[in-house]
Amino acid sequence: MCGDKQVFLREDARSTVGDMLSPALSLMVPHFIRSASFEKYIVAYFDDVCSEEDVPSPFNITLRYKLMKQFEELFFRILDTEKHEPGKVNHIDGLSEDKYHQCASGRALRDAIDTFHEYQLEHPQWFEDELLEQSKSSPEICDDAKTTINLIKYRVDDSTQVTNHLNTQDTDSTVDTSGLYVAEEL
Repeated sequence: MCGDKQVFLREDARSTVGDMLSPALSLMVPHFIRSASFEKYIVAYFDDVCSEEDVPSPFNITLRYKLMKQFEELFFRILDTEKHEPGKVNHIDGLSEDKYHQCASGRALRDAIDTFHEYQLEHPQWFEDELLEQSKSSPEICDDAKTTINLIKYRVDDSTQVTNHLNTQDTDSTVDTSGLYVAEEL
């Protein structure tokens, strides 16, 4: 699809649904042909653990954001709100690169990014180690796995909502988000 041979990953083989990227791309790529449609798609990647070159080539025509550096710009894009307006610049408290980690969820995100970055440095071939040969069966895949991570989702109580506050010179509105999920390694 991107010009190279298809790869098979251990995670895809362990998953009950398999590779989800290829079917998603096959649904999105035809929309890219129509110039008005590609604006619906946004690519965001963590600059600390990957680069713009890691983004699949079909997404070269979409907007790309480096997280956490451009997170506030991404958020404005999702809200369909302008950050820069005549005579003022809008900001969202707590979403800047130097402040996002001051709340519990931001701190957990930063810790996860740092942990993965350290893992990449210790295991430079980490991605190649996750590749499978086509001949491997599911039991062999599970036997070869070094660790299995069980994910447990926790819902944040309604009383513990995460609030991002949008500050402008003329208006003041609040965006509340609840239902955050946390992954825990067992």
